[in-house]
Amino acid sequence: MPKECNAEILMNMLFEFTDDMIREQPIVGIGIATLGPVDTDNGILVSPLLFYGIRDLPVLSLFRERYNVPVYMDHHCSCIALCEKIYGAGTCYKSFLQLSIASGIFGLGIIVNNQLYSKLSGLSCEIGHLCIDKNGPACICGNRGCLGAYMDFDSSRESFRNSLDVLGSAMAGLCHVINPEALIISDNSNLFSPEDLKYLDDCINQRLQDSRELPVLLSATKTDTEISCGAITVVNQLFNGEESLY
Repeated sequence: MPKECNAEILMNMLFEFTDDMIREQPIVGIGIATLGPVDTDNGILVSPLLFYGIRDLPVLSLFRERYNVPVYMDHHCSCIALCEKIYGAGTCYKSFLQLSIASGIFGLGIIVNNQLYSKLSGLSCEIGHLCIDKNGPACICGNRGCLGAYMDFDSSRESFRNSLDVLGSAMAGLCHVINPEALIISDNSNLFSPEDLKYLDDCINQRLQDSRELPVLLSATKTDTEISCGAITVVNQLFNGEESLY
């Protein structure tokens, strides 16, 4: 991304990239995986933090006006959850949480009864802004005590484990609400060792009130999922019979 950007520059960059991608090959549709928060019902990029002040950008309608093919859009973490559901570690589960973790960034996708939660609510999940302490540290969103403000996967081993403690507590609370069958971790930055995964597993399962053991699994998808996951929105429509190859 350039140092200076606005909605017009962003859309021109996206159109140029898309034009290059489709110039020499037929396509059945375009899938867009975006940062959040996003209004998935209306395809609007709402108000991403620290993103050039861009707000309420109707990405989906602008793409549909330009290209004569079906276009779909969702939060990138929801797209990754769909990847896991269709061909990854979530194929055998009806309901699961998919946690994407990268250096300094994390997000959540939710599958409930084989459907994306965003498709039920019309809005994407923003787990990083779940308040866990109203008197906690300031967050870039303007609130205090957001979960994301406690996440530090980079500075030291002690900070990493402290972050896992807080994350495990928050995820256990979410599990009490949603009752998923599994938690799937997408670790594209290779931050987690097998010992770290086991530590997070213990942090979560020790806090659950029921007798079952929640499986905590690593993603089965490839490391380029973050880049290619937008296409899964089109694939999902094909699988559901809402689009056709012909």
